[in-house]
Amino acid sequence: MIDILKDKIRTQIIEVLKTQYQNQKTPFRFVLDKSVLTSCPIGEDVREVADTEFRKRLVYMGFQYEYSKSNCNEMHMLKYMVCPVDYSKFRKYTKAQLSYMLGRGDYIDGNFILYYDETNNVKKFLLKEGKNKFNVSPDTIFVLGGVEANSGISFADLRDTLALQSNVKEIKSYNVYDGQLPDCLKSNKLEIVLDLLISKGWHIHFQSLNLLYWSIVDILDSIDGFSKQPPEIINGLKAMLYRIMKSDVHFFYNFVLRYKYPGLKSEEIGLFYNDIADKCRLYQPDSTYLLNLKMLLIEWLCKASKQQEAVFIQEEPELILLQDLAYLYCCEVSSWINSRIIFDNEIDVIYEMSRFPVCVDGQIMDNYHFVESTTDAMVQLSDVIVGIVARYLSFIEKEAYNLANYVDANFNEKQLRIFCKLNKLLKMSRDYNPAFIHQTTSIEYHGLLNQYIDKYSV
Repeated sequence: MIDILKDKIRTQIIEVLKTQYQNQKTPFRFVLDKSVLTSCPIGEDVREVADTEFRKRLVYMGFQYEYSKSNCNEMHMLKYMVCPVDYSKFRKYTKAQLSYMLGRGDYIDGNFILYYDETNNVKKFLLKEGKNKFNVSPDTIFVLGGVEANSGISFADLRDTLALQSNVKEIKSYNVYDGQLPDCLKSNKLEIVLDLLISKGWHIHFQSLNLLYWSIVDILDSIDGFSKQPPEIINGLKAMLYRIMKSDVHFFYNFVLRYKYPGLKSEEIGLFYNDIADKCRLYQPDSTYLLNLKMLLIEWLCKASKQQEAVFIQEEPELILLQDLAYLYCCEVSSWINSRIIFDNEIDVIYEMSRFPVCVDGQIMDNYHFVESTTDAMVQLSDVIVGIVARYLSFIEKEAYNLANYVDANFNEKQLRIFCKLNKLLKMSRDYNPAFIHQTTSIEYHGLLNQYIDKYSV
């Protein structure tokens, strides 16, 4: 029934466009006719359905939904202003970071064809105060990426390679594997995918975002003078704070709730930083190096408790730790300016990037486009890749320094073989272009990924 409603709304929107859309700058009305209203199933909000269909149709034309009349059958469309956002400084910062970490900053200057999909797209990360929990688990890792390839494969050939039934219309990760990483490594189809990429000389590229890490680093970045410290100090202290918060997520929840973080009030800055310092004092490191790092972290937190402001964590929307993920798509566009970028359709991201196009050195970027995944087998293959990468990163988060022992004790011959192929592909990709692997996470866990890639890529 809902599909019938969508078809009617879609047809009506197209008719409205034919008759009313002439680059007008003022709102125009869109009145749902009675046949549409009577088609709406019980429990469905016709405004919500119409809004979704409207955005799919009109987002590229520069219109946004403004409001509905209270009688639920009238919508107004308003043409929005396009406001380019300058990512020039971000790109320069990225190249500086690459120079520091890898010795060169030009890794992102090459000409590549990059296919993308995403996994764990949580839209937002926030605390649901009334339900006493976060909307998603703090250990969630968002991954955006996929396959780099100068050639391609047809859907029919990919489906046949995976020996899938002819009624499969789109290949998703669940067609290839299921469960956590150890379960996925039992899949014959996953091994086929990895063999395909290795034989074709295709590469994996991705950036990942650890929600917990992302949510806490501004605590340190808001301390006066912290950003001027050497990168190894900055990364080390952020890694230590992440260790402590990760060790007690319940504490993390409570301080977010208590201070309405990141909507911290000026008069609470001292209490906020002192609370975190007290938590750090209770943490027991297992090495002298970590103990020294903990003591330095406490010094910085005590220094911050005397500040009058904490620029990145006050006057922000309360209890919302991540508002959207469109920024990460923009980062890819502004980083790989000489490459061709193919994103999977994500309506919220399309909407934001249409309103706020990426601009680098005075030029609006046009090096990307969005496609329906059903029409592009390489995007479907990217879905499979980012899914297994996300599971690998989560596995490292769970097992950390115990991963090698876990592998030795639990992986059978087949699991170990497929695991090694995954790491071989990651190593091929990293060696081809180190910038293909980018993580927003603790430097400690980024180091673990590279350590395990080297150990198991044989």
